[in-house]
Amino acid sequence: MKRFYFQLLLLVVCPFPGTGQSLWEVRVAPFSMGVANDYAPFLFQDGVIFSSDRIDNIFNQYRTMSGERTSNLYFVKKKDSVHFGRPRKLLFQINTFVNEGPVSYDATHHVLYFTRNLLLDKKNKKQPNYTGIFYIDYNNGNWGTVHPFVYNNPAYNVGHPAVSPDGKMLFFASDMPGGYGRSDLYVCYRQGNGWSKPKNLGKNVNSAASDLYPFFHPSRRLYFASDRTGFLGKLDIFFTFFNDGQWILPVHLDAPFNSPADDYAYVVDSSMHAGLFTSTRRGRDNIFMFTSLLPEMKGCNPVEEPVNCFLFYETQSNNTDTIPIKYKWDFGDGTVGYGHTVEHCFDKSGQYLARLSVTDTITGETRESVATYLVEVVESQEPFITAPDTCFTGEEIHLDGLETSIPGFQPEQYFWDLGNGNLAEGAEIKTIYHTPGIFMVRLLVRGMTNTGNRVDKCVYKEITVLNAGQKK
Repeated sequence: MKRFYFQLLLLVVCPFPGTGQSLWEVRVAPFSMGVANDYAPFLFQDGVIFSSDRIDNIFNQYRTMSGERTSNLYFVKKKDSVHFGRPRKLLFQINTFVNEGPVSYDATHHVLYFTRNLLLDKKNKKQPNYTGIFYIDYNNGNWGTVHPFVYNNPAYNVGHPAVSPDGKMLFFASDMPGGYGRSDLYVCYRQGNGWSKPKNLGKNVNSAASDLYPFFHPSRRLYFASDRTGFLGKLDIFFTFFNDGQWILPVHLDAPFNSPADDYAYVVDSSMHAGLFTSTRRGRDNIFMFTSLLPEMKGCNPVEEPVNCFLFYETQSNNTDTIPIKYKWDFGDGTVGYGHTVEHCFDKSGQYLARLSVTDTITGETRESVATYLVEVVESQEPFITAPDTCFTGEEIHLDGLETSIPGFQPEQYFWDLGNGNLAEGAEIKTIYHTPGIFMVRLLVRGMTNTGNRVDKCVYKEITVLNAGQKK
């Protein structure tokens, strides 16, 4: 495996142990089932750009000094959710006889960024051929001219570009001097037509190991791979957020994304329900596809608080503090209450006739049913989410659907979309939000009706997440 910037990975259909694994289907991408090393996929327009050392011409092969085949960039068009066309090399301005690796596309400014070895005419074979970032304009099918990134340097590696969706930030990996580990993640900010000087993402993100393959998602998550110690295996996939002036400590993805093998170069679509990544879990670098198995959540209704509690009060008397009267409420469900104003909650749905009786405590005279109220308690026809309205970043919160009680419906499965790209299954779950904002939590309950039909019922609830620094 090409260890630093031209590493090739391979993915497989789960099962793998880990939280939430049943919510994902993972399979080897159909264009990555050969004997070549395929890695670093990137979702591009109606297909995928990826790097591969596959052989296109047996008479025209290039190899590194260590004997490995060099990698070129390919594009494969997507036919539908699982089928692809035939991979084809990108144009000759991009692909050369050296390595071309991970890419990123700035759709705002119509620029494709990619990784390549710096020296195309390498006469001194003992001189290291480090990598750099290059870019080329691409607009409406027309390619421009390749240009080098301003911060490339022949003394160290710069590569793995990842542009933010608005084109204002360019993340990359480098082993330039002054970092925290073997390779760190950096960011440059757009300044007019150029870029600011690289800024290290800091010790919250970077480790003493290699931190590589960044991908910046529209949700503001920065995914990357790292071989830091204390996790499942070699390279593992993590994500972080920039929150309250700093990057949060990286969050490790569960199986089936991470395994004891190398797992890296993770990309996911805007819905966060489908994407690709690279892994060596089958002994070779291949690209894997993943798809959420979460049932489709459309037409969800807002959660409604059950209306089974009512306030009863006597409306005719204004002198309850001076008149010696005793108030007795018969709620019609076998219970009674006392007082001028009483709150009562009914346990079951139905119609109840509540009656008020008053007693003069001096004479002992009682007047029955001086007031009557017909109360109708209707059971909800939708699931119910029990969750806080507000929480803080980094705080573990509890959510459940246990109060779902629908006449003629027996819940069997509970599926959650937490609004931040995380999915879960179960009647009770726990989660942590890492960034502030308003998140729409959706719960889909699948169950059986009295008539033997399996149906899905979906509701949503908004949770406001505040910065932990706002705690009093």
